[in-house]
This record gives sequence, C-alpha cells and structure tokens, in this order.
Amino acid sequence: MKLHEHTPLIKSPKLSKACGREVLLKLDNLQPSGSFKIRGIGHLVQESIKSGKKTAVCSSGGNAGLAAAYACSASNLPCTVIIPKSTPSFAVDNVKEAGANVEVFGDYWDMADKEARSRITDDSVLYINPFDHPLIWEGHGSVIDELKTDLKEVKPSLIICSVGGGGLLLGILNGLKRNGWNDVPVLAMETFGAESLNEAVKANKTVVLDGIKSIAKSLGSTKVAEACLPAIKDHSGGVVSKVCHDTESIKAVELFLAQHRFFVEPACGASLAAIYDGYTNDLKLGDGPIIPIVCGGSAVSVEMIQTWKDNALS
Repeated sequence: MKLHEHTPLIKSPKLSKACGREVLLKLDNLQPSGSFKIRGIGHLVQESIKSGKKTAVCSSGGNAGLAAAYACSASNLPCTVIIPKSTPSFAVDNVKEAGANVEVFGDYWDMADKEARSRITDDSVLYINPFDHPLIWEGHGSVIDELKTDLKEVKPSLIICSVGGGGLLLGILNGLKRNGWNDVPVLAMETFGAESLNEAVKANKTVVLDGIKSIAKSLGSTKVAEACLPAIKDHSGGVVSKVCHDTESIKAVELFLAQHRFFVEPACGASLAAIYDGYTNDLKLGDGPIIPIVCGGSAVSVEMIQTWKDNALS
C-alpha cells in the first residue's frame, strides 16, 4: 500500500511573471500529512515492518512526526514522537490525532532527537530520523519519478527545494539520478540562522551550527546529513546553495497564500522566496520550466504568520 499521493503539478502565472520563465509548482503540501515527509518516512516504515520492527520512535519538530504518526497508524505500528518545546501546541495536537503517543522534550530538535535515540532498547524498535536514512531518501525520490511521468519529454531547467537536514535534497538527487536527469541543476534554499548546508558547502565539510536562530523551525537541524556533500559533488547538474532572510521567507508565505490560496510554513517559503526575491536571476538555465517543490508544513495558521512577522522584525 502506497502511503503518499501523486501530487499535482500546476502552472503558476504569478511566479512565472515574477521570474520571466515558466514556473510549475509541485504541490507536496497536499500530501495526507501536509508535507513531503510522508514519501520517505512512509517508505521507511513499510520496509522496516518487513524486517521485523514492532514499535517506532521518532524525533520531530512537527512535520516528520506527523508523517511518522500517519504512516505508523496506517501500518498498525505503535509510535512515540518526541517533540521539542519550540513546536506549536496545535502541531502537537495534530500528531496526537494522527495516532501517535507524543512526548515533549528539549528546546530544539537535536535535544529531542537525543532523547528519541535513548528509547532504542532493542532491534525491534524502529528509530525514525526526520531526514537521515537511505530509505527516506529513496522514498523522497518519488517526487522526481512523478515529475518525469507528468512532464513526459520535457526536462526541468531547475528544481528548487528547501533544506533543513537535507533529506529532501538527497531524495531529489536520488530521484534525478535514477531517472537519467543528472544534468538538471538544483537550487537549495535555507534561511539565515538555519543555514547548515550553506556553511557545510563553504567549509567543504559538515558544520554544526551553535543553535537555530531562524523562525523557520522546520529547517532547524544544526547540521545536515553526512551524505549531503558527497551527493552534491556527484551531481553533474550542480547544486547551488543560497540563503534568504526570514523576512523574505515570511513575505513569500503571505504572497503564496494570497496568490495560490495555500498555507505553507516559512521553511517552504524559502523555496518560494527564491523566485519572489530573485535568487534564480543569476543562474544560467536551460529552456525547461523551473519547478519549486512546495514542501508544505503543518504548523501554520494566520496567527502563526503574524507571530513570525513580529519575531522577524523585532
């Protein structure tokens, strides 16, 4: 049973006008759990049950926990999600409603993750990392499989994704490779204060940030997966790492809501800001469409947008 949906790919006249090129939106905000996370985590859960896992524990700031809860509930696998204190209460409620046992621990994701790892008492317990597992990357790669099917003979000139721990990026690179699209460039977007990939690219090694200072909490991993840099170097189309400001990300969230009627988190807003604020303008691209992965996010509301605006401007 497939746990994720083949999501729509739609034209965006507004974003196309903003950058002077055709923009097609891959709407993974329409996944059952509200974000792309169900692709990889669903795949990990299903494959792990085959290998004998009896329970699961996940560390998450929200979206991965919701995907884990959804996937485990659909697969009849008991699941505990360890969530940091920074997660909004309604996001915690969403994870509970999806069928998981929820515990709050630590100020940010890394602390919750350490606690989750301590719950792995034997081989029957599945540990669900939000982004760092080959099966997760393999599952996330299905987003490219769908693009190949929907675009038929057309090849993207650029794929844009947001980066937190690097799971989506690794999935995209995985999918591009298996679909023979190694020459398609990728723009990896982060926000200042959560730019663990950008720092790693500049240092040519994995860098651990001293904390998360961005309002884009879904990007809140202090370091990216170790597999990121080797995968980037192996991708012939090139991966460009850029960083936008929180204010740009929030503005993108508001514009996207007004223009497309979709709520997304600031983490997703970083990918949209790439177009709204011209981060694609200096890239030399082919003739195909630009495709931002609208990765979604469950922790968003009108009230949250106002809170993010207030915090970003303070």
